[in-house]
Amino acid sequence: MRILHIIAGDLWAGAEVQVYNTLASLQKQDGVKVLCVVFNTGVLVDRLKQAGIPCELIDDSKNSIPAMIFKMLKVSGRLNPDIIHVHRSKEHFFGAIISIRLFRRIPVFRTIHGLSQINTSSTPIVLLKSTIAVTLNKFLISFLSTRIICVSNDIFDIMTRKKTAGKPVLIYNSLDTNSVKCSDNKQEYRTRFAIANRFWIGTTARFVSVKNLEMLVQSGTMLLQKNLPFHISIFGDGPLRVSLDKMISSLSLQNHIKLEEFDEDILPIISSFDVFVLCSHHEGMPMSLLEAMALGRPVVCTAVGGMKEIIEDRINGLLVPDNDSIALADAIGLLHHDRKLGNFISRNARKTIEEDFDVSKTSLQLIDAYKTCLKK
Repeated sequence: MRILHIIAGDLWAGAEVQVYNTLASLQKQDGVKVLCVVFNTGVLVDRLKQAGIPCELIDDSKNSIPAMIFKMLKVSGRLNPDIIHVHRSKEHFFGAIISIRLFRRIPVFRTIHGLSQINTSSTPIVLLKSTIAVTLNKFLISFLSTRIICVSNDIFDIMTRKKTAGKPVLIYNSLDTNSVKCSDNKQEYRTRFAIANRFWIGTTARFVSVKNLEMLVQSGTMLLQKNLPFHISIFGDGPLRVSLDKMISSLSLQNHIKLEEFDEDILPIISSFDVFVLCSHHEGMPMSLLEAMALGRPVVCTAVGGMKEIIEDRINGLLVPDNDSIALADAIGLLHHDRKLGNFISRNARKTIEEDFDVSKTSLQLIDAYKTCLKK
C-alpha cells in the first residue's frame, strides 16, 4: 500500500507534529510505503529527513500553481499512490487535482485538525480572503473527500451532521510515548527563563484569537490578588503578539507574564513547567496537550472540543469554563497549594497517553481505514 501525504509544513504546529508521528509509525509497518510532499522548508522537512522518511519539497513561494501541479503529478507518478492524504485546504486543493489527473480516481483522505472560522475582526480584505478560504474548505470537505479523519468526537459529530460525501472516521491524534520523556535539566530551564522559585505556568500556542490567550493574561491579575508567586511564559508567535504585549503592559503584569519566541525544541521546556495551560475557544485534539500530559505535567484546560474528551476533571487534569479567567486562576491556585493533587493528576496524565493516545495504536487504525476504503 502506497500512501502520499501532502502538507504545507510552514509551521511546526499540531498538524505538522501529528504528520511526523504518523509517517514515522507507518514507515515501520510491513507492506506500507510512504512519501510526504511539503510546500515549505522548515522543521518538518528537517525532521522527516533525519528520520529517513521520504520527502519531496515543492516550494510554494517559488512555483506558480500550474508549476506545483505539474511537479506534484511527476512525484505522484513515481509513487503511484493508492491513497492521497491531505491536512488543510491548500493541500486538499492540490490533492484533489492529482487524484483526478492520474487517470484513476485515487481516494483522498482529509484530516480535520480543527474547525475553520471566518476572521471577522480584521480589515475588509482579510475578511474577504478568510471568507473565500473557509468557503473553499467547506466545498473540498463536502464534495472532494473520500474519507474525513476526525481527531475528536466533537469534530466527528459535526462532520456526521453535515452529511458529507466522504465518510467521517474518528482517529485521535497521538504521539510516540517512548520518545517523550521528562527533562533531567529542569533547573537549567528555570534559570534560563529567570523563574527562580516562582510557580511556573506555561503554554505554547499560535498568537491567534481562537487560542484565547487573553484569558490566560487576565488570570494573572487574579493570581496577584491571591499573592501567589507565579510566572507565566507563553511560547509561540502570530498576529496578536503586539496586542497581547499591550494588554500585559496595561495590566502591569510585565514582571509576571512574558511572551517568548517559538522554540522548536519545546518539550524539555514544557517538562519544566509546574502547570501547563490551554484556554482555547475551540480545539480538535491539541498535540501540545498530549505532549504535556505525556511529560507528566498537570494541565488546566477549557472544557471545549477534544480537550473535554481527554481530560477527566481532577483525575488527569483540571477543566474550566471557556473565557472564565477567574476559574482559570482558581484552578492554577489549587495546583499550587495542593501538591498532592498535582502529583495525582500528573501520574494519571501520563497513564492516559500511554493507554489511549500512543501512535502505535492509532497508526493501525489509520491503516485499517485505508484498507477498508480500498476494498470498497
